[in-house]
Amino acid sequence: MLTALFTAALLTASATSQEAPIAGLLGSMGDHHYKVTTEKPLAQRFFDQGLVLTYGFNHLEAELSFREAARRDPQCVMAW
Repeated sequence: MLTALFTAALLTASATSQEAPIAGLLGSMGDHHYKVTTEKPLAQRFFDQGLVLTYGFNHLEAELSFREAARRDPQCVMAW
């Protein structure tokens, strides 16, 4: 069941990858970096931004950043 849900999520993300960005990169967020498994630099940047926003208790914007990271690289499991 879990595998089916994960596969459905990946297929949905792949189908929507041509849509407008969910979030934009914000400036002056510091240089925090937590390496995740992705070959897409923008997915990594959005993931890092999501973490910084989470640490700053801005959970809504953090979620948007994580969604954008997942949109840019559906295989980046940490973004989900």
